[in-house]
Amino acid sequence: MRPQRIDANQIYERLHCVVRYGVRANRLFEHGRPLIDLLIPSDDTSDECYSHRAILAEEVIRRGIERENRTDAAALRITLSVDGDSSVLKKLETRRREAARIYGVTPNTYRMNHERALLHDLAFQILAIILREEFRPQADEYPDDCGHDSPETAS
Repeated sequence: MRPQRIDANQIYERLHCVVRYGVRANRLFEHGRPLIDLLIPSDDTSDECYSHRAILAEEVIRRGIERENRTDAAALRITLSVDGDSSVLKKLETRRREAARIYGVTPNTYRMNHERALLHDLAFQILAIILREEFRPQADEYPDDCGHDSPETAS
């Protein structure tokens, strides 16, 4: 279900709001419901549904990070506290300092320039993933007995 169009700026704004907390599913569940609602919309707002959608939102964000080059992906994983339990416990300032070392800049330069650019680029990567999945025909749209080849088998 996607009731409205989304754009990269909406994704960026909501990513920016959760930088302090990170994007692990449990952190999104607590602090990132607007991001969950944007990336994985649903009419069901129960906690159980939010738990499932938080896991899916984390997965979409991880896939977006994987599309980045190695250096940018490493900085994003640190900044967004994606990997490991210990990174979740680190303060944002500590994560920014670690990410700044990757580029050889000060933490403030990283925060003001690199982080912003990385989050914008990640927003576009996430949007590309969402758009690709929205417009990809599902297998059940091409039943075997309907006389059409599925997109995977058409030549």
